[in-house]
Amino acid sequence: STYAEYGAKGDTVSSKAYPALGYEFIGWYARPEGSEKLTDILDVTDSKVIKPEISEEDGVTYYARIRARTDVKYRVEHYFKNWNGATDGSYTRVKDFDYTDGVTGQSVTPPLIDLTAEGYEGYRYEKGRDAQEIKGDGSTVFNIYYTRDVVPLK
Repeated sequence: STYAEYGAKGDTVSSKAYPALGYEFIGWYARPEGSEKLTDILDVTDSKVIKPEISEEDGVTYYARIRARTDVKYRVEHYFKNWNGATDGSYTRVKDFDYTDGVTGQSVTPPLIDLTAEGYEGYRYEKGRDAQEIKGDGSTVFNIYYTRDVVPLK
């Protein structure tokens, strides 16, 4: 929850902290657990701004409720190990996918690409598929690395 600032009786009160990146504002409430929505019990013209009928001296706290967004962008970048004489273990970025179904704060394990369908036969997953929490600002990037299959000669 985000707390409203105090003001004199009848002053406008608004939250400076909402909505944090990756969250959306739901409404103002009289209780932290979300009961007694103020838009239902007070004359509210804007759901993000309230005019309390009680002053600071009366000891009232209002709660702004927020929830995680479910449309946060994240990117998965796929890198393939260089095998054209390079001995430094370098990689080349070959394919990116942008997703817009991330949920702020939710842990995601990125999908691997279908190597055969994408025309990358002879490669296999190497590293980078660890789960990460989705950042609300859309800056989450997964780097997945693939290496060549090694086939011994007979």
